[in-house]
Amino acid sequence: RPELGHALPDFLVIGAMKAGTTFLFAALAAHPHVIRSRRREIHFFGSRYRRGPSWYRTHFPTGIELRRYRAITGEGSTSYLANPDSPARIRSVLPNIRMIALLRDPVDRAISNYFHEQRTGRETLPIVEAFAADGRPGHLAYQRRGLYAEQLNRYYSLFPRDQLLVLKSETLFAEPKRMIDRVYRFLDLDPELGAGDYTPRNLGGYDPSQVPGSVYEELTLYYAPHNERLYEMMGEDWGWRRPG
Repeated sequence: RPELGHALPDFLVIGAMKAGTTFLFAALAAHPHVIRSRRREIHFFGSRYRRGPSWYRTHFPTGIELRRYRAITGEGSTSYLANPDSPARIRSVLPNIRMIALLRDPVDRAISNYFHEQRTGRETLPIVEAFAADGRPGHLAYQRRGLYAEQLNRYYSLFPRDQLLVLKSETLFAEPKRMIDRVYRFLDLDPELGAGDYTPRNLGGYDPSQVPGSVYEELTLYYAPHNERLYEMMGEDWGWRRPG
């Protein structure tokens, strides 16, 4: 690590969107040996890549700061998991980076994403119409963000598996201390010095009564084969919704 100038990150929280990344990043930033990026979501390896690594470095502490506190630094941009260009860009700048991906049941993730966009005013269509128009020109993409096996495969083709920790969001919500301690160990941080407050927040909940049953049925059918590929990739059945 250079003694002078801003450092590059030691870790990235790469997504998925609406899967608990805000909570996880806050827990990491609370560790005394982590100095977080100036903003959580920089999106450098997505929409801001043309600004170059020198611009990216300005979001992180200096090498001197990190040495003083024996700390690491990182950021969390939820666009990196779904963006097909991000893995190769990350490898070109940060070949030894450690990454954490949180994966939430893609049906819940897509619906939560819809209501988030509706609250911000970016989504004006009713939910059935929004999903029918999903990903078309001029419309937001919800469903493709849940094709996790396809997304992870792009990373596994470029990075050793031990550089990417993949966690199930539902387990993080149910057992936050155990899962966050696992992330600390992955980053060579002492869990005994950890966050203290392990209360999940900003989980992107929604009222199921606002969602027609047909939306659940269609999304469940859509994701079923993709989920099975993910289970095979992870060597574990994560038990997400199945048709019927």
